[in-house]
Amino acid sequence: GGLDAALAFKRELEIPLHAIENLWIGLEDPPSTWTFRRVGLSDPITGTRKGHFWVGRTRYFLDFRHPERALVIRLKPGYHEDIVAIEVDHPESLLDAIRAYTSTLSQPSETTTGNESTGS
Repeated sequence: GGLDAALAFKRELEIPLHAIENLWIGLEDPPSTWTFRRVGLSDPITGTRKGHFWVGRTRYFLDFRHPERALVIRLKPGYHEDIVAIEVDHPESLLDAIRAYTSTLSQPSETTTGNESTGS
């Protein structure tokens, strides 16, 4: 909702598909509620984490209450965040859709060279 977006200071998050290194469901070891954060909310009672966090040299963008249901995206080096973890309604469906789409990006396109036999 509007309050949640204001607390995370993001209404929309855009991640180029070519920036994705890996993705999975469930952030097993989320940053502590006491972790240093640049901007955001961390509630030790509800487990909510929203905003930008640092743990060591790892930069996170988090927006979840239930880390086990978060879609977790590891970005390739050179992007603003290292890990993005967001809670979505149907994480399995989104994960499958992203994987299906990104797998088509990594496959070479089928082109003909004009030198192939027609088989006549």
